[in-house]
Amino acid sequence: MKTTENFNIVLSKEIYESDFHHELLKEELQKMLSNKQLKSNHVNMYCSYVYENDEYISIGIYLINNSDKDILINKLPLSICNKKEKVFDYTIDINKTILTNNAIFKEISILKSDLALSYNIDDIYIEFDYLKKINKYPYINIEIDNMPKVNGYKSYREGKKFLKNLSNIEENQFSIDVFKVGQVEEGFCIIALFRNSSSKAINIKSIPLTVLVSENLPVYKGVYNINDDGLIIESNKGKFYSIIIPLESFIQIDHEDMSKYIVKFE
Repeated sequence: MKTTENFNIVLSKEIYESDFHHELLKEELQKMLSNKQLKSNHVNMYCSYVYENDEYISIGIYLINNSDKDILINKLPLSICNKKEKVFDYTIDINKTILTNNAIFKEISILKSDLALSYNIDDIYIEFDYLKKINKYPYINIEIDNMPKVNGYKSYREGKKFLKNLSNIEENQFSIDVFKVGQVEEGFCIIALFRNSSSKAINIKSIPLTVLVSENLPVYKGVYNINDDGLIIESNKGKFYSIIIPLESFIQIDHEDMSKYIVKFE
């Protein structure tokens, strides 16, 4: 059954996600919503695909908040089922607030060797596990010490929008969120926001990171060492910091737009 409410759902865009991929997901979500009735005032989950290769089963899901409140979710317990049998318990990391009338997309990849029972790929489906397992955490108001050092009013507006759309951070956490990437004269530049919601200052000496291009092809993996004094993030504070990686450290790929590169701190 089609409802007007269904078409008011906005798909949140991840920072690392390309515009092309986001548009594809938006079209898929709207097509799916045109044939489904959302349960009112709930977080709804819909599966868009299930496929397998030699090692993994991959499942794409949309989480839709059509309640009248923003919902902060840290971890979401799910069950992977084959017909009526549970074959795998899975906890997906969300770590963000899903705004009212918004949706997010997540892909889950499960090693086939981890499944407890035999299965038929055509009978695999996913459902919420016991929702009492979901932990609700207070989130902390973080004071940002500095705005990113970028030129021009457009970039300043991008910075303000980035901060506005940033997911909340829970108590006693540390997070790194990528604001902007691209090529500069000195190399590949990453402008990231470091946030600390603990009761003590944190001094960061080095950061492990991976840089990927389209189709998740890694072009750099290493540890970035900060200067001798380190990067100090005070309690309940956030600070922008620029990381420069020399281009000779990268696997060179012709005709790739570095502003589209994906950075993961891991």
